[in-house]
Amino acid sequence: MTRIMRKNSILRIIMMLMVTAIVALNALVVQAADIPAKPPAGQYVVDQSKVLSTKEIQTINAIGTQLDRSGKGQLAVVVVPSFGDAAPSDYALNVLRGWGVGHSGKDDGFVLAVATEDKKIFLTVGYGLEGDLNDAKIGQLLDTYAIPSFRQGEYGAGIVRTVWQTAQIIYPDIGKKNQNPQQTQDDNTIELSWWQILLIGGGIIIFLLIDMTLFRGELTRMLLTMFIFRGGGGGGRGGFGGGSGRGGGFGGGSGGGGGAGRGW
Repeated sequence: MTRIMRKNSILRIIMMLMVTAIVALNALVVQAADIPAKPPAGQYVVDQSKVLSTKEIQTINAIGTQLDRSGKGQLAVVVVPSFGDAAPSDYALNVLRGWGVGHSGKDDGFVLAVATEDKKIFLTVGYGLEGDLNDAKIGQLLDTYAIPSFRQGEYGAGIVRTVWQTAQIIYPDIGKKNQNPQQTQDDNTIELSWWQILLIGGGIIIFLLIDMTLFRGELTRMLLTMFIFRGGGGGGRGGFGGGSGRGGGFGGGSGGGGGAGRGW
């Protein structure tokens, strides 16, 4: 009787863990569905509203590459028709966290999010930039460089100016000749944000508990055997690596929602 009760208790714990994991995963999926897919390494712009010219996108990517390689920060620009039901601050923060904008361990990324139909803009920064870019300074940047252009329908000009001025605050030497930028990320390194690590770790624990309880470890032994015989996998390059003179991809940064927004 005691053994049966113990087994039932274990099963209840497993079920609770599985439900918790499913709820957490569902929240992440919903969050991911609300923002565009992360651009490839070396690109820092997603323009779903189609308001940026090819030259403007190239300019933003060039600024992003220099800033990235300096080791001082990373940037991302997202232009969409609408933020949907999300507040502008939440949307920008979701992009910052979901894409991992910023170097790992530094949280030095910033995201400029623009909704052309909503007529709203928000610039959010990672924890590591809050000292250089407080809310008041960000608001001043938007008032000076973004909003006047937006009111004239010149979205590209306003976005490029805002990105450039923000990048100069973070890295004053950006754009100067004879730079010797430091490559801050190894080309073959994949960085994970804290929530990705937490999700993966929780999934592994749940899998092991279920396997040991219901299958007495058979699934784990089978996977280990397959891994050993395959030699531990391939070693191909992922999308987070750098390469070919471009930026190295977003590095897993995060933030707490600092920033400012405006309407026009």
